[in-house]
Amino acid sequence: MRRSALVPAILLFGIWSLSGRAAAQDDPSAYSLSVDVRLVELTVTAIDRRGRCVANLKQDDFAVFEENQPQRIDVFSPGADTPVDLAYLVDVSGSMALDNQLGLAVWAAKVFIGRLRERDRAAVLAFADAGLETIGDFGTSRQQLARQLDELYAYGKTGLADALATLPGRLPGRSEALRAVVLLTDGLENASNIAMDQALRDAARSEVPFFPIAFARADRDRSGPPRQDLALLEEIARATGGQYHLVGGPAELHVAMRAIEADLRCSYRVGYYPTSLGDRGTFQRVRVVTPGRALRTRTRSGYFR
Repeated sequence: MRRSALVPAILLFGIWSLSGRAAAQDDPSAYSLSVDVRLVELTVTAIDRRGRCVANLKQDDFAVFEENQPQRIDVFSPGADTPVDLAYLVDVSGSMALDNQLGLAVWAAKVFIGRLRERDRAAVLAFADAGLETIGDFGTSRQQLARQLDELYAYGKTGLADALATLPGRLPGRSEALRAVVLLTDGLENASNIAMDQALRDAARSEVPFFPIAFARADRDRSGPPRQDLALLEEIARATGGQYHLVGGPAELHVAMRAIEADLRCSYRVGYYPTSLGDRGTFQRVRVVTPGRALRTRTRSGYFR
């Protein structure tokens, strides 16, 4: 009785096993699981109680959390030891001709480029209402970038949101470099086809910190409620781990430039492979802390899978 009951079970298992092998031979992926886990890279700045950037920290000084789950740090390098790929996004719309704002933006970009180290690279992009134009990519010499900056002129309206939506595809950068975008604009959005909140999401997808420098006019931006477009520039900086600067002239512009330069030199490149799997397209919240130290950190708020 026991033997006869066992035979059908063995036969059934054999048929299932053979059919499984046949299916696997016909479709090799039938019994394979492919998991795409990519490196998540962060630009992290540590700041003390006086608002100063803190250098000389070690990998063990940082802890990374994704959706409140601890992550192992797999890549770490201080900004002082890491090359920088810096993209300058220059607003060349007609309103930038007021108060010589475009002239100041060109001067600032040239000074930034002149201060780069030998292993650092720069790219320049410009926008108005005719789309985003690459003036010089990361392979362009610094001398050529300076000449091309001098040829910029103000025209048309401001398509800031459209430019931000297009930018992620224009930032190839080196995988081993710290990447950042310095945006020079008066923030007067009036020509884009997409909404500014969509521009915020697109900027976050670029996965690099944004440092918007907005040119202010005393009669327009220093009194009354903050303009919505300027408030969004500040939010873009916060979401991507950068800093927002509102400047009213050459002196304040110079202070902003020095602050951004110091920030990049003092930042850390931190990377990890996520331990959890999320649905493609979902936003994963990221948090970086310095356990046991009275420091706060600044980095992007998360990333899209």
